[in-house]
Amino acid sequence: MTHTRLVSAIERLAPEILQGLDIGEAQLSLVIQIKGSDVHPSQRHPDFFYQNDHPMVLAGKKSVGQPINKKTQVDITAPMHLPSGISPTSALFTSKSSGIHQPVRIFHPKKRAWMDTYLKIQPQVMVANGPAPDQTRLLLGGTDPDSWSSELWGNMGHHEDDRNAFIIIVKIPNQPPICFSLPRDGDLEHLLMEHGSSSGRWEWPAGRFFHMDDTPRSKAAVVEGPNSEVEMDFTIEFVYIVTNPMAPGWVKIGKTTQNPSARLGGYKNGPIDFDMNYILPTSNCDSAEKDIIARLDLLGVQKKGNEWYKLGSLLPARGALDAAVSTYPCNVPGLKPFKIINNPVTWVFD
Repeated sequence: MTHTRLVSAIERLAPEILQGLDIGEAQLSLVIQIKGSDVHPSQRHPDFFYQNDHPMVLAGKKSVGQPINKKTQVDITAPMHLPSGISPTSALFTSKSSGIHQPVRIFHPKKRAWMDTYLKIQPQVMVANGPAPDQTRLLLGGTDPDSWSSELWGNMGHHEDDRNAFIIIVKIPNQPPICFSLPRDGDLEHLLMEHGSSSGRWEWPAGRFFHMDDTPRSKAAVVEGPNSEVEMDFTIEFVYIVTNPMAPGWVKIGKTTQNPSARLGGYKNGPIDFDMNYILPTSNCDSAEKDIIARLDLLGVQKKGNEWYKLGSLLPARGALDAAVSTYPCNVPGLKPFKIINNPVTWVFD
């Protein structure tokens, strides 16, 4: 059904693309919204360049027109726990592709014609390599002439005429990846919110990130095609253990449908960073958390609120999480427990 919605968007927004694309043979598609500093430097808003009134220009340290953000790639990140077949950083381009020039076929946004070129894939790793310690990263494109960057990326996403547009990359067996752009579209944004790693929209009407206001928090998502080799019908929610380095012995139980790193940011209290010491994927975080709380309440230990327990160790809480998730297991195979540690020194021991 999701693939059908993608095809419907292509038919509605750029039907000529389907004339040169055997979309019925697609294994999967990568949907990317191009916004903020992911816009090609030639298409970015003037705010991304030093202006006459900028303090650095007034101080003589920068010249008018110099880029403030020097990024020259499309930067895609994804939670490290996602299996490679459904992660935006690895579903189309494996780690073996890193650092190479991948042959691709593109539909030129201006010439409205198909052409063969290449896409530079920057070093991609399957370990933490993103803005957060639990993210993987994939960098697409660069400054290469006569390439995906100059022919496709550099001709779409203009800050006035084509703001918040999309690049779609389709994987078809025995063919190079197929790439094309589409204008901003509500159905495509809903695909990002439904299948990306974060839900909801940004709310930045002013300030540094106002260019992304009212766009989905997720900028990339993988869409299953008719010939998909990956089971995409999945639900990934989480239950977790949080600790405060300044509160020895205390353990908090929590749940989230967000990316755990985003949820952990909500715990920050002034200079204190909390840790997520044990995170388990589940198919039903609400029911799993109730199960965990019921198990820990049987211990009769000191308790604050509904979710903080004076356990002295992670072991009782880990046991409760393991037992609850065995009842509500995640239906994505291969996912393992993980953690996000911000504090090198803590009271916690396993």
